Amino acid sequence: MRLADAGKVREVIQVKMLMIIILYISQQIDQIFRYGYYYLIFGTTVLILAFSITGALGVKERVHAADTEKGSGYKFTDLFRIFAQKPVLITITAVLAYHVGTMFCSAVNAHQYGYHAAVPVDKGKTG
Repeated sequence: MRLADAGKVREVIQVKMLMIIILYISQQIDQIFRYGYYYLIFGTTVLILAFSITGALGVKERVHAADTEKGSGYKFTDLFRIFAQKPVLITITAVLAYHVGTMFCSAVNAHQYGYHAAVPVDKGKTG
């Protein structure tokens, strides 16, 4: 084997080794990204729980409730007076209208998607 051929063989081996290293690294990165969102979700959940529990345990009620006699609270009939107020009725009506409209749009979309998926469009025929 000549010296020039040995250099080419070494160069080919180096290129193949580089390709193997790049392939290995890309597979590792793929594994990291595949499970990365799980790590993000679980990490965020743990942080939120830690801060929520710490915050809840750190709250101290400084103003104590006055001693109330039994029967001095609200009665069930007072609930009807609260719902009969105009701002409450307007809010309930607006929320109900919004949800009815949203559900109607969702039902129409589901029907249309199901209809178009079940009936294929034939571009060759008209009418």
